[in-house]
Amino acid sequence: MVEGQHSLKLGPLKFIHLKEFFPNAAPRELVEIFGFTDRIPFYIEKVKTPFWSWLEEEFSRKDTFLIDEMEFLLKYEFSETSVYKKILEAIAYGKNTMKEIKDYLKRVIRTLHHILPTLWK
Repeated sequence: MVEGQHSLKLGPLKFIHLKEFFPNAAPRELVEIFGFTDRIPFYIEKVKTPFWSWLEEEFSRKDTFLIDEMEFLLKYEFSETSVYKKILEAIAYGKNTMKEIKDYLKRVIRTLHHILPTLWK
């Protein structure tokens, strides 16, 4: 940090503060935003309303905040991101048993029992 600069650490915001970011949002939409952002100011700042339209747009393109953030978090947490991405893709398509996920991956991954608990954390 440069001399004379100060750092401000923001913690998770309270639900009541969301109305300041989204003054025209209905209570239900605020709850959805609250759940999605986990009260993290950085994420709250990125969200737009109407929430579900914004979310759909974010997932429909490859060059969005959510895609970039997913890439960053996967690289930060896991060494083999391609396998995790495929597993998350399988789960997104409704595959939720070991067999269904293995079948979706179309190859045998010996460490699948090791990988899935890490994703659940």
